[in-house]
Amino acid sequence: MHSFADLAGRDRRGEAIACRVGADSQVYTYDRFCTTAWKTAHVLRRLGVHGESVVGVVPASDPKALLAVVGSGLLGATARLDPPREFDGRALVAPVTDVGDYALPPGGQRVGYGGDPEDPTVAHFEEQVWGENPVLPPEAPGPEARAVIDDVGEVTQGDLLDAALAVADRDGIHEETTVALRASLSDARALAGAFVPLVAGGTLVFVAGDGPPGADADVSIGDGPEERAVPIESIPV
Repeated sequence: MHSFADLAGRDRRGEAIACRVGADSQVYTYDRFCTTAWKTAHVLRRLGVHGESVVGVVPASDPKALLAVVGSGLLGATARLDPPREFDGRALVAPVTDVGDYALPPGGQRVGYGGDPEDPTVAHFEEQVWGENPVLPPEAPGPEARAVIDDVGEVTQGDLLDAALAVADRDGIHEETTVALRASLSDARALAGAFVPLVAGGTLVFVAGDGPPGADADVSIGDGPEERAVPIESIPV
C-alpha cells in the first residue's frame, strides 16, 4: 500500500469501521470512507482541481478534513495543510464556521462542511459529495506523487503511507486496534499518524486534543489519556 489509490482501493471496501468522531458520531465504514474519498475527488475536479493544483485543508478533528487530503491526492493534487488566510490555491476545504476567514484568488473555490454555508459563493461539501458518482478516479497517481505541503516541507503519498505502515508494524497496531487522533492535521507527521489505523485495517477516532478518552481507544496519536501514545516526533516522515 503505497498510494492513496491503494488506501482507498476497491478491494478495501467493507463494513468494518474505518473512522468515527468520538463514540458514535459520523461513522464511516471502510466502504463509506473509500467511496466518499472518490466522490470528494470528483467534487474537487468539478471545481477546477487537477494534478498541478494545490488544495488548502484547514485542520479539524473531522473525517472530512482527511477525506479532503485523500480526495485531492486521488487527482494528483497537493493538499496544503493549515493554509494561510490569504491562500493562493485552487480550492480550500474548511469547517463552515471557519471557511469565511480565508480568501482565495479569482477563480478559487471555498468549500465548507459541517453545515450549510450562508455565503452562496461557498460550496457545501456534504451536498456536493452526496450527488457524486462513487467511482475511483482513473487518474489516481502513484506513490511518487506529492501529497501534502506543511510548514516543514513536502511529502509524497508513498512517504506518508510507508511511515504509517512502519508505525503500525512497530507499535503493534492491527485490525482490532482503535486509535485516537489527538495531534493537529496541520503537521504531515500527524497526517501519517491518522493513516496508521487505516493502513492496518483498524479504526481511527477523531477527538479533541484535550478531550476525554477516545471512546475506549487503545492508542493515541499525540498526547492523550489512552494507555499508549505514539508521539508524532516518532513518526518517520
